[in-house]
Amino acid sequence: VASETEPSIRHFSLDGRFLAQLPVPRKFLVAPEGQARSNMAFESLSTSPDGRSLFTASQYPLSGDGRISDEQKRIRLLRYKKRGSAGFQPSDEFFYLTATGNGLTDIVALSERELLVLEGRLIFRVSLDGAEDVSREKTLATSEAVPVEKELLVNLDDCPLPSRNSDQHAFFESLDLGKSLPSSGRMLAVVSDDNFHSNLKTRVIALSVRMRTSTPLSKAFTC
Repeated sequence: VASETEPSIRHFSLDGRFLAQLPVPRKFLVAPEGQARSNMAFESLSTSPDGRSLFTASQYPLSGDGRISDEQKRIRLLRYKKRGSAGFQPSDEFFYLTATGNGLTDIVALSERELLVLEGRLIFRVSLDGAEDVSREKTLATSEAVPVEKELLVNLDDCPLPSRNSDQHAFFESLDLGKSLPSSGRMLAVVSDDNFHSNLKTRVIALSVRMRTSTPLSKAFTC
């Protein structure tokens, strides 16, 4: 379970027993202890299918990384690796550049090297192949590091949402793979947050995605 207020990642058993708290690199802590903004830290969390890695990221940039002039934000994807009896330990950081005006709200790990990332109303496929570890970079603002490769898969504005006008400012903040579908695909669930606004609705939107490697992911989604 991730909390964006400290931030923290805690491990619980299915019956609710607290098992462990994962170490968080100092830079990801909320200021003044670290460089994260209050309520803008770890909102995303996903384990890889083989259970070897856990991925998270701050929703908004660390103060040392910032954003570029057109409001694209420099985000650090943080990967934990499972280290035997020591459990998950911080491992790599990757440079992720958001679309204009967006933050990073959730992650689904399709593998050790492939992620789905939710930014507002956009879902991207992200490849970590060839991505460099930026954990030693003091700031991404002056770094020569190259952002990870990503490809736009879904714009939720293209989906037939009910009450489109009232939902145009909805905050989509949760992403998760669901059950297998009769069409040989998987359900991908996206959840919106009303963010305490009385005119917004909390909605669960179901997408169908074909997970076959022979099908380009950019052609595999149906609302």
